Amino acid sequence: MRLTAGRTGIVCLIILLLCGGAARGQENAAVRLEVDLRDAAKRVYHSKMEFPVKPGPLTLVYPKWIPGEHSPTEAIVDATGLHFRGGGKEIAWRRDDVDLYAFRCTIPAGVTTLEVTLDYLLPAESGTAGVPSASARVAVLPWNLVVLYPDGTNSDEVKFAPSIRVPDGWKFATALQLLPGNRAEGAAEFETVSLTTLVDSPLLTGAFFKTYDLAPGQKTEHRLNIAADSSAATALTNEELQHMRQLVSEMEALFGARHYRHYDFLLALSDHLQPNGLEHHESSDNRAPERMWMDPDTLETLVDLLPHEYFHSWNGKYRRPAGLATRNYQEPMKGDLLWVYEGLTQYYGVMLGARSGFWTPGQLRETLAATAAYLNDRPGRTWRDLEDTAISAQLLYVRATAVRSAARGSVLAAVRGLLRRKHADLVGSGCDHPKRVKGTKIVGRVLPEISRNGPRSD
Repeated sequence: MRLTAGRTGIVCLIILLLCGGAARGQENAAVRLEVDLRDAAKRVYHSKMEFPVKPGPLTLVYPKWIPGEHSPTEAIVDATGLHFRGGGKEIAWRRDDVDLYAFRCTIPAGVTTLEVTLDYLLPAESGTAGVPSASARVAVLPWNLVVLYPDGTNSDEVKFAPSIRVPDGWKFATALQLLPGNRAEGAAEFETVSLTTLVDSPLLTGAFFKTYDLAPGQKTEHRLNIAADSSAATALTNEELQHMRQLVSEMEALFGARHYRHYDFLLALSDHLQPNGLEHHESSDNRAPERMWMDPDTLETLVDLLPHEYFHSWNGKYRRPAGLATRNYQEPMKGDLLWVYEGLTQYYGVMLGARSGFWTPGQLRETLAATAAYLNDRPGRTWRDLEDTAISAQLLYVRATAVRSAARGSVLAAVRGLLRRKHADLVGSGCDHPKRVKGTKIVGRVLPEISRNGPRSD
């Protein structure tokens, strides 16, 4: 059929629009991520990524600033075996000689998919660049250990379609939603999510695994998922289970609302992992000794671990200081309000541990008294104020000073709570509702309202 000039122009315009849409679709397409944990017992995680690309220069970066760690991660030291491939051929890459977390390459003409593979070698003990995340029977996967992403992008806008393979017979839990379908044993595919959500949703897997329902009959599911080095370590008594359920109830009473679809406590119990906790929006990564539930003395020292990380879902994830709300994982974080982020959370972690029934009132008073006594004579207080300690967190957090900073924040929060109870008619209804008091003055400064995008300036 013969086309007139006008029709020819319209056809060309349609073709251009379709091509532009296809290009944009390629740029916004999800990165396919496959993580193989079947060598976790050997402390090796295998990762393969497929990036939609177009010819030309490309820089991929390894996540550097992980929320909750408060300092640049050195885990990149343990990332090894990096290969770039396209069109069936190896593509040369070069690490940036200034930004060591950046890898530069040039995509050849005709290549539309870049395959990137790497292995992450988990440290066997603390003190190396990273921290142990696996034993012979337990593994924790923080996704940031095994991913790269395009430099300069917003982590909210970069999409990943993740999948995993775990050792035969192992079970797993994560805040990510499973996709339906039949797959090989130990294999799973998850919903496509932003890089932000991926990094915020660690996975726990293990040979001895047990899940407890913490909110039976409620619409919003809350689960305690335990992976341990022994079957006996996964067992809770009825009383301990009731305390965990009470924790969920206490948190609802405290805030009056929930901001997540569901919540999963991920608890790895192994003497081969460093005791620690890391907060997330819909879950928390908690690690403790194997006998946590079997030894009353051990449990007593860890009572505030789960409440602390759970409270962070509100204070630090749903709402966070502006200096910590960065657009990606390469932008440095500013920690001047960490004394609120960690200090207030430390205080409520202790209080909620007691309110849930894990501590008696006497044990709570002993804990607060011990914290106050510990801080009673600290030489650093003669020259460094609390805010400077928070600002310096990226230098100090892995050392005992950061613990003291959180403890000092905890004591300040306790004092604030007492003052509010004494003057409840002026500033609120006591310390049961931290979000209802805005702009409360304490020790000469104002606590701004913390919002999703950081604290307001008013």
